[in-house]
Amino acid sequence: MELLRPVPLTRAHDRTGLRSGADTLDEYLKQTSTKAQKTGTAVVWVVTDTALKVVAYMTLSMTAVARTSAPAFRRGSPVLIPGLLIGRLAVDQRYQRKGLGTRLAIHGLNVAVTTSADVGFKAVFVNARDADARRWWVDAMGFLPCDPDDPDCLDLYRTTADIRATYEAHARATLAAEQ
Repeated sequence: MELLRPVPLTRAHDRTGLRSGADTLDEYLKQTSTKAQKTGTAVVWVVTDTALKVVAYMTLSMTAVARTSAPAFRRGSPVLIPGLLIGRLAVDQRYQRKGLGTRLAIHGLNVAVTTSADVGFKAVFVNARDADARRWWVDAMGFLPCDPDDPDCLDLYRTTADIRATYEAHARATLAAEQ
């Protein structure tokens, strides 16, 4: 089935059928996502099929992380480190392990790069749901633990400078391959 590109959630989207395997994520989409968007606490990005049934979503919002809970940031950082939070990411079980979550996360990182040109923030933060999610964010997406001394740390980050450099290197490589 054809899937559409990520767009912000609207009333036209059917939020009732998502089954990600994580009830809290499914319930958030059904019960809280619209309110979060209306109140400005998060933008909910959705991927739908052509019938506008949501098959994946992620939330993006601004955040500030205390430097004391993120030892990875040096003393020169502000007391509160401004960032973009990828708060939730869920993919329907029928579409898992097909790269959809990765594509949605990359879209979030692209939003971060674009937004950081107009609004200053230091990093993109993720609070991984569990050890498996942590492993995916670290291995597949290049995130690092906020506390490098804690091997079980679920609070992760990637600096906007690093994300931007990765995008620029990819763009240069793509251009070189096309010539």
